[in-house]
Amino acid sequence: AVGFAGSPMYGAASSMCMRLVDGFTHPGVLVVGLSSTLVSIFAIATGSAVQQIRRTRSAIAALKRSQRSLSMRVSRVASAVGVRDRIDLIESGELLAFCYGLRSPRLLISTGLADALDDSELEAVLRHELAHARLLDPLRTLVARSIGAGLAFFPMSAGLVHAYLCRQELAADRAAVNQMGDPLPLASALQQTLLRRATLDASGLAVGGLSATEIRIDRLLGLNTSPAALVNRPSALQLTFFSTLLILAVCLLLASAHAASGVRPCVP
Repeated sequence: AVGFAGSPMYGAASSMCMRLVDGFTHPGVLVVGLSSTLVSIFAIATGSAVQQIRRTRSAIAALKRSQRSLSMRVSRVASAVGVRDRIDLIESGELLAFCYGLRSPRLLISTGLADALDDSELEAVLRHELAHARLLDPLRTLVARSIGAGLAFFPMSAGLVHAYLCRQELAADRAAVNQMGDPLPLASALQQTLLRRATLDASGLAVGGLSATEIRIDRLLGLNTSPAALVNRPSALQLTFFSTLLILAVCLLLASAHAASGVRPCVP
């Protein structure tokens, strides 16, 4: 170790590290670096938001081409929930239900969903979506996914966004159950949508959707589920990127401490 410390390679490496530290710790460099990072995050987040809004508008426009008048049964259940004037019914065999709109959310359901559920199940679904609408969850979903996109290379960013969206669903579930006084209708509706998954991919849309998961059904039935189950694990790319940043930060800190100690490289 002593021989290596006195080698030309060690001297060159130490000098390079100290120059890097001097450069990176210069106030101007720090300000420019931090500003560039924040601008990049903001630009990526803004681009993601614009893309989500465009995709949502396009998807809703396509779905509403098959819009039809509310049936007597759907109209009756919607009136009981208080959403008669803010619900859209579309002709589709898929089980679809979500709310859309950033300022004044509306509810959208499919005829396939209405036909597959009984009155109590349909009421539970509408109350769930109404809870999303009252909390402006389409807007909150847009913001959360946009921030996640801006911080995409940091570990747990995607997992935390997923957990936040799951908690939105759980909050809407609680609101629906509190109003109905019985968790079974919503659990039954979720079970049916879980068995007949829709082909519509809502992962890039700014909507509050009825995404059925085993965790939500377990929670409705009173089964304990670990909060960690809501968080997705970071990807290998995120871990690699973060590990690289961490190693660079440690190297810079060690080099900075070396430079501050006044010890010069051991160059013969």
